[in-house]
Amino acid sequence: MKISILLLFIFLFAKTCNSQQLLNNQINEITDPLAIVQKDNFETGKSKWEIAYGTWQIRQDGTDMLLSHTSDEDYGVALFKTNAFKDVDVTINFRPISGENDQSGGIIFRAKDKDNYYLVRANALEGNLRFYKTIDGNRQTLQSASINKPTKNQWNSLRIIMKGDHIQAFLNGKMFLDEHDSSLTNGYVGLWTKADSETDFKGFSVKGVKN
Repeated sequence: MKISILLLFIFLFAKTCNSQQLLNNQINEITDPLAIVQKDNFETGKSKWEIAYGTWQIRQDGTDMLLSHTSDEDYGVALFKTNAFKDVDVTINFRPISGENDQSGGIIFRAKDKDNYYLVRANALEGNLRFYKTIDGNRQTLQSASINKPTKNQWNSLRIIMKGDHIQAFLNGKMFLDEHDSSLTNGYVGLWTKADSETDFKGFSVKGVKN
């Protein structure tokens, strides 16, 4: 019993320290004067996007134009093929609609192509936010954090900042991930879903620095 209580105390202490560390971390803002700012509200369709995996469509919701993933495949990958960036600050609003196997929305960055990229995604079924590295189609988890499950049919804000080898990720304005990795150095940004996840995206914004 004493060992169990001690292990529980160590776990809670470590979790509290990690949460406090994230709260104390400063946001690693992109300050380079040569940074490029681009926004896409999908009013001109998918002309700037390369649909690599899945079925994506533009649709209107009130006054908003949305990019929606609607198919059931292994992954849904849409790349914003305007500029390849090294350092990026990307924001998107996503809304999980349905999915029995998956309900997720994510941001791809430093993508060389459809099978090599970094990814941060939020999952409304699992209740977690994860940072992945995908190399030759093989995905590896680099960091994971528990979150309140995004509610179906409600909008959420997802943001990532990567400078050098430093990645920070935010859900609805709160930082949950803070990690380092240097495997990928530059590439395109994009959007991501998985399996039968029907997900809406709007208000895409990227601030990036080219090589």
